[in-house]
Amino acid sequence: MEGNRKERLYGIDFIRAVCALGIIAFHFSCHTASSIRPFYIFANGDFGGLFVAVFFVISGMTLYYNHPKAGNLKNFYLKRAKTIYPPFYIAYIVFFIKSVIDSKNFFWGGNPAKLLLTAAGMDGYLAYRVQGYYILGEWFLGAIILLYLLYPVVAAGFNKSVIASSAIVLAGYIFACAATFFVIPLEENLFACLASFFIGMIIAKYKKQILDNKWLVIPCAAICGVLFFVRIPANSIEMSRINNSICIHIMGPSLFICLYHAGCLINKCKAAGSVISFMGKLSYPVFLLQHRLILEVLVRKNPDSSVKAYVALLFITLLTFAAGWVLSELLKLPEKIRRKSSKKK
Repeated sequence: MEGNRKERLYGIDFIRAVCALGIIAFHFSCHTASSIRPFYIFANGDFGGLFVAVFFVISGMTLYYNHPKAGNLKNFYLKRAKTIYPPFYIAYIVFFIKSVIDSKNFFWGGNPAKLLLTAAGMDGYLAYRVQGYYILGEWFLGAIILLYLLYPVVAAGFNKSVIASSAIVLAGYIFACAATFFVIPLEENLFACLASFFIGMIIAKYKKQILDNKWLVIPCAAICGVLFFVRIPANSIEMSRINNSICIHIMGPSLFICLYHAGCLINKCKAAGSVISFMGKLSYPVFLLQHRLILEVLVRKNPDSSVKAYVALLFITLLTFAAGWVLSELLKLPEKIRRKSSKKK
């Protein structure tokens, strides 16, 4: 049986909302023609990698918190698929049609067999090897799908021995850092993604000692502050890459804990809590849509002045959340239709 549903953690909504806003700002910074680059880079990496690491921590934490045992595998995987694929397919179809119209070619991505990667949600994760029909969702989507597939095995090992499973995950991460034959970037390597995901599981298992400990915010904030401003020296590009990855894996859970407690405080204000809850629930649709919408807007008008750039960022943010809300409402339509039909009967 799957784990019993626990009390809702409102601080998680705040983390999701902040990360969604941060990812939008980061990708805007990647493509803007202006000098305005909010949440772009810090001393030991970029904010895109940091916010993705926090997303992995969220995923591992909430999954283990609600389902410490995967239980029936069919039910477990079906529930994950229902969460991931319907929003992805709806959003993808919209932009796929646009690509067909723009290119005047239904198979604009080449071999139609590559659409199988898209259907599996893996085209973004494997884009470094296979160029095909990838237009939506980021590499993170494929990574989280793989982590969900592995979760029953990871959770079983974790429940049997925290120390042994932690050692295995750490060894895998060290292997990913040291190996030179991986083509995939280190931050996208499944071993690295699993490390942040696994830390989230640890936070969930030891919630009282970690997440409920308000004093832990102080060292976590100090860690984030130091690594944000102080560059860890490296004598080569490869060592710099590894240093950045290590820093992000340390900052990710540290920022997670800081944001969680900030979210708990903000949630005490009912109005603010409602806004944060609304934004947090839209984090996945926003994540799916944000990069594509940023490109669609900036390719038409990419302001180079500061004021206009801030206006563009605000517009893109509002547009993305509005589109995310529309997508979430479309997903509710089948259930609404079913309920209306039941009432008529």
